[in-house]
Amino acid sequence: MSITGTKPPLVTPPLVTPPLVTPPLVTPPLVTPKDLETLRALEQKVLWLAMWMIHNANHIRESRDGLKVGGHQASCASVSTVMSALY
Repeated sequence: MSITGTKPPLVTPPLVTPPLVTPPLVTPPLVTPKDLETLRALEQKVLWLAMWMIHNANHIRESRDGLKVGGHQASCASVSTVMSALY
């Protein structure tokens, strides 16, 4: 007790915690360069087949009624690229 009759404040030592050390995360790449090369090759083949299908339907096959097949080459190009990227 002190002279005034009050108790001195209780002082607790600070808690010492060691720093958190986490090991570095080493994850393999999700897509390898070989995978990208394969996807690009597949995309080119799908694009070529789409173009050929539209060209064949509109210019080579016999059309008795003069109707053309819908589908624009740019649409096929966009879809084949997007689908390859999503895969």
